[in-house]
Amino acid sequence: MTDVTDRIGNVTRQRYEQLVTQAKKLIAQIARSQISLGDVALEVEPMRAMGGSMPNGTDDLFTVTESLQMFADDIGVERRTVEDWRYSANRWPEKRRKEGVSFTVHRILASVVDEDER
Repeated sequence: MTDVTDRIGNVTRQRYEQLVTQAKKLIAQIARSQISLGDVALEVEPMRAMGGSMPNGTDDLFTVTESLQMFADDIGVERRTVEDWRYSANRWPEKRRKEGVSFTVHRILASVVDEDER
């Protein structure tokens, strides 16, 4: 008979450890995907000074909000999510990103103004 402590939930302790390893890899993929999606959004709409070069749009150009809304709609996420990805990717250029650190931590620390402190 299998001892109760040999199981976690419906799986053996060994299988549980395998699932934890797999889950950690998937979570790392999610974090990399979110920041990479921010890079894509930055390519669609680079960060500009407040007011930017086309703050009100024209007949030929979209506003930043309109472009990001279209992008968000086309990929099936909320615009605010795209804006978070974009802002975080901008504040954390690829050379400054930390492997193994969640996107959420990068997003939170993105608000730190001083780059050296960030």
